[in-house]
Amino acid sequence: MKRFKPYFKWIPEAFFTLAMIASFNPVSIGLIALLGILILIRNRMLPAILLGSTLAMLFVMGSLYMFLALLSEYSEFPTATGEAIQMLVVGTLIFGSSFVMGIVMLVKYINYSSKIQSIGDNY
Repeated sequence: MKRFKPYFKWIPEAFFTLAMIASFNPVSIGLIALLGILILIRNRMLPAILLGSTLAMLFVMGSLYMFLALLSEYSEFPTATGEAIQMLVVGTLIFGSSFVMGIVMLVKYINYSSKIQSIGDNY
């Protein structure tokens, strides 16, 4: 378990990278590039915090937007058919997990920034 512990903190970035690869389009290519840069600069605290928290907020807001779009699409069905419920359940699972991973990623980078502030207070 201790061997894998360093890799657990990169689960949100891996999740979003896989999600962007699955939805391959020009925007996702740019986000994959930014996630790659984030992984490369992870040892430089301030740039990693700025880029990581910005990407995390972008993913959280995008997940909320897509969930609202899902609800809007669901409301267009005249009755709750099996296809409508399936769309709602699958979409909620996808965008809900994306929202949770974005929050986890945001909390991680907020904790990094508090570490930098505590280091600065010691000098």
